[in-house]
Amino acid sequence: MRDYRVGVEVTEDGSVTIKGLPLQPGDRVEVIIGGRGCDAAREQPYPLRGKPVKYIAGGSGRAMSFMSETDAYIF
Repeated sequence: MRDYRVGVEVTEDGSVTIKGLPLQPGDRVEVIIGGRGCDAAREQPYPLRGKPVKYIAGGSGRAMSFMSETDAYIF
């Protein structure tokens, strides 16, 4: 079976209606919902990506510490 992509808006009651699908009554389908333009998509999953990192010598035991321009992290 082919995949079909359609964009629709969620109604006030939280439902979605898709009309005019090229399917026969009784066909089984899989439905996957993906949001577009939501806040989660705009969040940066890696906030330190592209930021300079300065390694600091020392530390205790096996711990390695480093510091970015904005925050310090200890591993």
